Amino acid sequence: MPHDIVYAFRRMLTSRIALVASIVLCAFLFFRLVQVVSRSASTGREIASLKSEVESLQSEQKRLEHLRSFLQTDFFTEQEARTKFGLRKEGERTVIIVNGNESARNELGGPEPQTASHEARANGQGSSQVKQKNYRLWWQYFFGRE
Repeated sequence: MPHDIVYAFRRMLTSRIALVASIVLCAFLFFRLVQVVSRSASTGREIASLKSEVESLQSEQKRLEHLRSFLQTDFFTEQEARTKFGLRKEGERTVIIVNGNESARNELGGPEPQTASHEARANGQGSSQVKQKNYRLWWQYFFGRE
Protein backbone atom coordinates (compact mmCIF):
# COMPACT_ATOMS: atom_id res chain seq x y z
CA MET A 1 0.00 0.00 0.00
CA PRO A 2 2.68 2.59 0.76
CA HIS A 3 4.13 1.77 -2.59
CA ASP A 4 0.84 2.65 -4.27
CA ILE A 5 0.75 6.04 -2.55
CA VAL A 6 4.27 6.87 -3.71
CA TYR A 7 3.41 5.73 -7.21
CA ALA A 8 0.22 7.83 -7.22
CA PHE A 9 2.14 10.82 -5.88
CA ARG A 10 4.78 10.50 -8.63
CA ARG A 11 2.12 10.12 -11.25
CA MET A 12 0.38 13.24 -9.99
CA LEU A 13 3.64 15.27 -10.07
CA THR A 14 4.30 14.28 -13.64
CA SER A 15 0.77 14.92 -14.84
CA ARG A 16 -0.27 17.94 -16.84
CA ILE A 17 -2.37 19.32 -14.00
CA ALA A 18 0.67 19.44 -11.76
CA LEU A 19 2.66 21.13 -14.52
CA VAL A 20 -0.01 23.78 -15.03
CA ALA A 21 -0.35 24.30 -11.27
CA SER A 22 3.40 24.74 -10.84
CA ILE A 23 3.52 27.23 -13.76
CA VAL A 24 0.64 29.21 -12.21
CA LEU A 25 2.37 29.14 -8.83
CA CYS A 26 5.66 30.33 -10.35
CA ALA A 27 3.89 33.12 -12.25
CA PHE A 28 2.10 34.23 -9.09
CA LEU A 29 5.36 34.29 -7.13
CA PHE A 30 7.09 36.20 -9.97
CA PHE A 31 4.38 38.87 -10.08
CA ARG A 32 4.45 39.23 -6.29
CA LEU A 33 8.23 39.67 -6.49
CA VAL A 34 7.81 42.38 -9.17
CA GLN A 35 5.24 44.15 -6.98
CA VAL A 36 7.54 44.12 -3.96
CA VAL A 37 10.51 45.44 -5.98
CA SER A 38 8.34 48.13 -7.58
CA ARG A 39 6.94 49.19 -4.21
CA SER A 40 10.47 49.29 -2.79
CA ALA A 41 11.67 51.52 -5.65
CA SER A 42 8.73 53.90 -5.30
CA THR A 43 9.31 54.08 -1.54
CA GLY A 44 12.98 54.93 -2.19
CA ARG A 45 11.95 57.72 -4.58
CA GLU A 46 9.45 59.04 -2.04
CA ILE A 47 12.11 59.03 0.70
CA ALA A 48 14.51 60.97 -1.57
CA SER A 49 11.75 63.45 -2.39
CA LEU A 50 10.91 63.93 1.28
CA LYS A 51 14.60 64.42 2.16
CA SER A 52 14.83 67.10 -0.51
CA GLU A 53 11.70 68.77 0.86
CA VAL A 54 13.13 68.67 4.39
CA GLU A 55 16.34 70.34 3.17
CA SER A 56 14.41 73.08 1.39
CA LEU A 57 12.20 73.65 4.43
CA GLN A 58 15.27 73.84 6.68
CA SER A 59 16.88 76.43 4.41
CA GLU A 60 13.59 78.38 4.36
CA GLN A 61 13.49 78.20 8.15
CA LYS A 62 17.04 79.56 8.37
CA ARG A 63 16.14 82.38 5.97
CA LEU A 64 13.06 83.25 8.03
CA GLU A 65 15.07 83.15 11.28
CA HIS A 66 17.61 85.57 9.79
CA LEU A 67 14.77 87.81 8.59
CA ARG A 68 13.14 87.72 12.03
CA SER A 69 16.40 88.60 13.76
CA PHE A 70 16.89 91.49 11.28
CA LEU A 71 13.34 92.72 11.84
CA GLN A 72 14.00 92.83 15.59
CA THR A 73 17.08 95.07 15.28
CA ASP A 74 17.07 98.74 16.21
CA PHE A 75 18.35 99.59 12.73
CA PHE A 76 15.24 98.14 11.09
CA THR A 77 12.92 99.80 13.60
CA GLU A 78 14.56 103.17 12.95
CA GLN A 79 14.50 102.63 9.19
CA GLU A 80 10.78 101.78 9.23
CA ALA A 81 10.01 104.79 11.44
CA ARG A 82 11.79 107.01 8.95
CA THR A 83 10.23 105.58 5.78
CA LYS A 84 6.70 104.78 6.90
CA PHE A 85 6.04 107.49 9.46
CA GLY A 86 8.41 110.24 8.29
CA LEU A 87 10.09 110.43 11.69
CA ARG A 88 13.59 111.77 12.19
CA LYS A 89 16.12 112.14 14.95
CA GLU A 90 16.50 115.40 16.78
CA GLY A 91 18.73 117.81 14.87
CA GLU A 92 18.29 116.05 11.52
CA ARG A 93 16.75 117.63 8.46
CA THR A 94 14.55 115.70 6.10
CA VAL A 95 15.27 116.35 2.43
CA ILE A 96 12.83 115.34 -0.29
CA ILE A 97 13.56 115.41 -4.01
CA VAL A 98 10.51 116.87 -5.73
CA ASN A 99 9.41 115.22 -9.01
CA GLY A 100 12.94 114.19 -9.96
CA ASN A 101 13.71 117.89 -10.30
CA GLU A 102 17.07 119.26 -9.20
CA SER A 103 15.33 121.21 -6.46
CA ALA A 104 14.77 119.97 -2.93
CA ARG A 105 12.79 121.16 0.05
CA ASN A 106 12.91 120.64 3.76
CA GLU A 107 9.71 118.87 4.71
CA LEU A 108 9.63 119.56 8.43
CA GLY A 109 10.75 123.14 8.68
CA GLY A 110 14.10 124.81 8.39
CA PRO A 111 15.44 126.95 5.60
CA GLU A 112 14.44 126.15 2.06
CA PRO A 113 17.33 124.87 -0.04
CA GLN A 114 18.45 127.11 -2.82
CA THR A 115 18.26 125.77 -6.33
CA ALA A 116 20.11 127.00 -9.38
CA SER A 117 17.12 129.03 -10.60
CA HIS A 118 16.61 130.54 -7.12
CA GLU A 119 20.28 131.55 -6.96
CA ALA A 120 20.13 133.02 -10.46
CA ARG A 121 17.20 135.19 -9.49
CA ALA A 122 18.91 136.16 -6.25
CA ASN A 123 22.05 137.18 -8.15
CA GLY A 124 20.04 139.40 -10.47
CA GLN A 125 20.23 137.19 -13.51
CA GLY A 126 16.48 137.34 -14.00
CA SER A 127 14.53 134.48 -15.41
CA SER A 128 17.46 132.77 -17.14
CA GLN A 129 18.31 129.60 -15.29
CA VAL A 130 21.86 128.55 -14.56
CA LYS A 131 22.32 124.84 -15.20
CA GLN A 132 24.37 123.18 -12.49
CA LYS A 133 25.15 119.55 -11.87
CA ASN A 134 23.01 117.84 -9.29
CA TYR A 135 25.98 116.93 -7.07
CA ARG A 136 27.01 120.60 -6.99
CA LEU A 137 23.54 121.63 -5.86
CA TRP A 138 23.66 119.08 -3.05
CA TRP A 139 27.18 120.17 -2.08
CA GLN A 140 26.01 123.75 -1.87
CA TYR A 141 22.93 122.77 0.07
CA PHE A 142 24.81 120.82 2.74
CA PHE A 143 28.12 122.71 2.90
CA GLY A 144 27.29 126.18 1.71
CA ARG A 145 28.72 128.02 -1.27
CA GLU A 146 32.10 127.11 -2.73
